[in-house]
Amino acid sequence: MDNQVTVFEQKHLMMFLELRNLANEVKAKEERMEAIKETIKKGMVEHGITSISNDYVTISHVPANPGKPKLDETAWKAEDPDGYREVFNKYNKMSGQKRGYIRIVTK
Repeated sequence: MDNQVTVFEQKHLMMFLELRNLANEVKAKEERMEAIKETIKKGMVEHGITSISNDYVTISHVPANPGKPKLDETAWKAEDPDGYREVFNKYNKMSGQKRGYIRIVTK
């Protein structure tokens, strides 16, 4: 069995190397894209631009949503389980915090 693995490994060694190199390139390009997107987002915020479109890209800026204050439900539930359950069932409402971002569509 070990011999089959060794033979397979030797036969495909160049593919393994290429796969690793491609993965490293993808990671580097993704990091570069994130840096560019962050720079564009900062510029759009600074200049009050919500969207832009040209021959290369269409970019929309979605501002950050700071969310809403949240109760420490775990502590409340431990301290007053009946009161917690009653209020939770009566007033439960979903809310969440969202980070601002930009959406880019290339042409």
